[in-house]
Formats: sequence, C-alpha cells, structure tokens
Amino acid sequence: MKTKYIDNNPELGIEYDYKLIMKEIKKLGLYPKRSKSDVWNPSHLPFDKAKWFVLMSIRSKGKTTNLLLMGLIMNKLYGTVTQYIVQSEKLLAPKNTKGLYRVVNELGYISKITEGRWSSIVLKARRWYYCNYDDSGKISEMSDDYVCIMSSVDKQEDYKSVLNEPKGDLVIYDEFIRNYYMPNEFIEFSQLFSTIRRIRQSPIIVMLSNTVNLYSPYFNELEIADKVRLMNNGDKELITSSGGTNIYVEIIDPAQSQARIKSDRMFFGFKNPLLGAITGTATWALRNFPHIERNENTKVLSKNHYISYQNKLVNLELVQSDVGLCVHCHWATKTYEDSIIYTLGDIRRPLDRYKIGYTKMDKVIWTCYKQNKFYYGTNDVGGLIDAYVTEIKMN
Repeated sequence: MKTKYIDNNPELGIEYDYKLIMKEIKKLGLYPKRSKSDVWNPSHLPFDKAKWFVLMSIRSKGKTTNLLLMGLIMNKLYGTVTQYIVQSEKLLAPKNTKGLYRVVNELGYISKITEGRWSSIVLKARRWYYCNYDDSGKISEMSDDYVCIMSSVDKQEDYKSVLNEPKGDLVIYDEFIRNYYMPNEFIEFSQLFSTIRRIRQSPIIVMLSNTVNLYSPYFNELEIADKVRLMNNGDKELITSSGGTNIYVEIIDPAQSQARIKSDRMFFGFKNPLLGAITGTATWALRNFPHIERNENTKVLSKNHYISYQNKLVNLELVQSDVGLCVHCHWATKTYEDSIIYTLGDIRRPLDRYKIGYTKMDKVIWTCYKQNKFYYGTNDVGGLIDAYVTEIKMN
C-alpha cells in the first residue's frame, strides 16, 4: 500500500485511513470469549474531528489493550510506532510494564496481525519488539525495529535531544488521572508530546484513565472541566477549546454482561459510594461528606475566607455551632475587597494566601479541617476541597 502524506508533504506526516485501520481491527475478533458489553473498542472515535481523546472508564473495559492493538495495526499498515507514556519513570520499571501486551500475546493477536511472521512481543530497554521463541522457550529471533516505545512525563527534559520518533503518531498517556499531579504536569506532558511530534500534523493523543477524580487538574488545563462534570456514564462530547483545539471526551459506558454483574455482586455489594467507580454504578468516585446543619445556636464568626481552585470559588464560614468551632463550606460566585482567598496560583493582592496561609485566623480555620470539622453544602464542594488539600500535600 502506497503511503499518502498530508498535503503531499512527508514533513506534515502520514494521512491515515482510519476506516481501513478499524476494518483491520474488526477482523481480529476482539476478546472472543467476553461479552461485547464488557469490551470497549475505538471504532467510533471521530479521528477526522479531533486530535485529543480523553477516555475514562471503570477497570477491565479493554481500552488500553485495544488501543495497543490499534497501534500494531497502524504499524503493519504504515510503520507507526506507538508512544506509550506514563507520569513517572518509576512506573516504567519492568515489574510495572512487563504485562502491557499480556492479553495481546495470550489471545494470539501477534500472529494474526503479522500473518504468522511473528508469534510474540518482548520488552527490551523500554521498547517492544516482535519476536519468536524456540522449543526451549528462548528467543530465537527478534524484529529489527520496535513497534512501541515507553517514556515518562517527569523525564521529558532528558528526551529533547535523544528522542526521535518520525512515525510516533499514536500517543497513549495511560492513567493520566492519579492521586499525585506534578507541578506543571500538563505543560511537561505537552513538552514531551512536542518532542515526539516535531512539526507533524498526523499524531493523535489518547489519554486514558479510570474515572476517579472529578477535580483532576487536567480537566481545567484542557478547558473541558465544566462540561465533564455534567457528564455521566456513556456520554460522549466533542469540546472545542478557546484556542480552537478539539477534544473528544468519553465516559465509557459501563454496561456489563450478566456474568460480570453477578461477579461484582459477590465482591462489591456494599453501600460505600466509592465502590461505584469500580462496579459502574456511579460515574465519579465521590464520597459522602458531612453536610451543613444550622439552627438558632449557629453563630457566624467570620465569612470572608475563600478557596479559589480550578476556576471554582468556595466560601469558608467560621461558625460556632452545636459541635463547637467549625467551618461551613459552600459554593460562592464572587469575592469582596476584604475577602481572604486561599490559592495555589499566583498571589495578586495583599489578602491572597498561598496554600493555607500563615496568620492566626488561617491556623484556626485549617485546624478545623484537620479535626474533621469542615461541613459542606454539597458533596462536590467537599470533593473540590479534598482535591485542593491533596495537591498541597503532594507539592
């Protein structure tokens, strides 16, 4: 097959025929022993409309494996090399990555894709090569070129002079939502992607995660936060950023086979709402927070403290109530000249406080947090404050 280039210019990259790629994937017969409702595949993604794809789901939907298979098909047709990215270098240790292509190997996809030329795939120096084994279980031959290379966001600076991937057009950032968000992580990831892309227009970025954090900083960085927080299981959105970049977002439908539902019931039939993101009964893993209760004994001592985080504003009211000194937290829409604002961003005015501040009153308020005496108007207010405090602890 003759390779076509964007605007007939090889420097702009390959003009991929995604219909052909999906046709080849369909031929593989993905996960023949599993119900179709238990498996996700990329055939519906709008590759003609977006370059960024944010895909979130409960575990075991097959999204990583099927995208790796897509990468192998692209390699077969075009010589594409999958760029598999994780947050930190420690996640690239062989103990963490040796099983990346396990399902691909076990189901015999390598032989199908390569038409019998290769039977397996092996990891060498953070690169994946096709290979064959002899009767004793040793590698008898290995492909000259690798089909996938792995890298980490935290080492992006080291890659600038050594990473050369002229066909690195499928970029997979796996588990991009984690408990720890590095300082400027989105910028670091973008720098790494820029090193891979160079000036090509052909690459696509696929960001994968279990849906665990409603307030991931990535949602704000990609300018999709407001819409994402309104999405539910099975929803798909094509969102355009202020600068004109299209981002496709999907919360993968957790619809499951009866066998899977029965299995989940055996192990996770509890009331804890945090289990919902595992079983698929809830979109977001939000816990229940203690809610505000007011009566005639509630006395407001201060109401000019705020948290500004991820383009959201929360008012912190210091009150004396039946439980003693505590803080009532609820959404706010504006601040005032005397407002004291806690932030992780730039300090722009004398009353702004970095992180949790430094005055006696700051200490009083945040001691209430440590003593579990924050009470919330809604659960999502609690989720935002938890995300704020987590980022403080991690940085």
